[in-house]
Amino acid sequence: MNPFYNKKKKGYTLAEVLATVAILLILMAIAVPAIFSIRKNLRQKALDNKAELIYTAVQNNLVKLQSNGNSSLYDGEKTAKAMGRTPSDATKEQKLYYALSSEKADTTRAASVLVTTDTVDGELYNNYWVVEYNPESASVYAVFYSESDSIKPYDPNVYDSFRYKDNRLSDGARIGYYGGDALDGSNTAVLAPKITVTNEEKLVATITCMRPGRDNKPLSFDVVLTDDKGNQLNLKYKASGDKLVHAKDDLHVGDMSKEDTNEESSIVGRSYTLKITLDDLTSDATRFVSLYGEKNSNLKSTNTKALRAGTALNIKVTVRSENHKIDGLFTQYDTNSLV
Repeated sequence: MNPFYNKKKKGYTLAEVLATVAILLILMAIAVPAIFSIRKNLRQKALDNKAELIYTAVQNNLVKLQSNGNSSLYDGEKTAKAMGRTPSDATKEQKLYYALSSEKADTTRAASVLVTTDTVDGELYNNYWVVEYNPESASVYAVFYSESDSIKPYDPNVYDSFRYKDNRLSDGARIGYYGGDALDGSNTAVLAPKITVTNEEKLVATITCMRPGRDNKPLSFDVVLTDDKGNQLNLKYKASGDKLVHAKDDLHVGDMSKEDTNEESSIVGRSYTLKITLDDLTSDATRFVSLYGEKNSNLKSTNTKALRAGTALNIKVTVRSENHKIDGLFTQYDTNSLV
């Protein structure tokens, strides 16, 4: 018998090997997507940073051109193309124009003076970029930048979704972006609605709220009217295009495609405005009692108690986002309906 032979010494069993392989596969399944995600985020950050470099260079060029009396070189109507829409990350309506990198060699186009070889390096200059700007104020609105040959040509409607990082990442981190009104520092995860009430010949409540700058999820409004007896009427609004329309509530048995006749609304970029005329002395149909009181027959179909006219009225507004990470807040205002 071999004196060095040990009967107790054994190798790994097949089950142990398979278990080890299974554990390694699980670890790889967890680690590989995380690594790809990190790489994609780093690539996106690099593209966004390059868009920022172009943004800064263009803003400097615009200031120089304006101060030297050469604003005609970037005149929107003659040297660029009108966007034809307000960007969804804007805080107000404005007329913007865009210049394309494909036009940089044409001295009759704004692109030839906005991005120049003496203000950006050759890599940035020669790759694909789009400059959105306001010639009236000589200010850059935003810059898109890409190093990919497979991206779609710029279209203001198509590229609007790329103003948001999640959409740029979903597209494969091929397009960088810098700018927009989100640069004003108002990027917040809390909504802050405001109510302004005028109570003269008409009782009008104007509700405004700004969507967070780096989020493109639509907002919804909940308006609760409460009279002096505690009777409540709930009005719900949802975004539809550039308007707020009614969802199912105490006055509507289902979703609607437009506002009521006593309401006006607008969605311009990030700015939401809802104007409700609660009482109007000019006609019986526009009086509070006809809109929200006992003369409104729709209240019976929704089993809602009519509000009392001519009494104290509390208006409570809550604004919510489809993005669960953004906190909805409410505000309220005390007034009274007209007698």
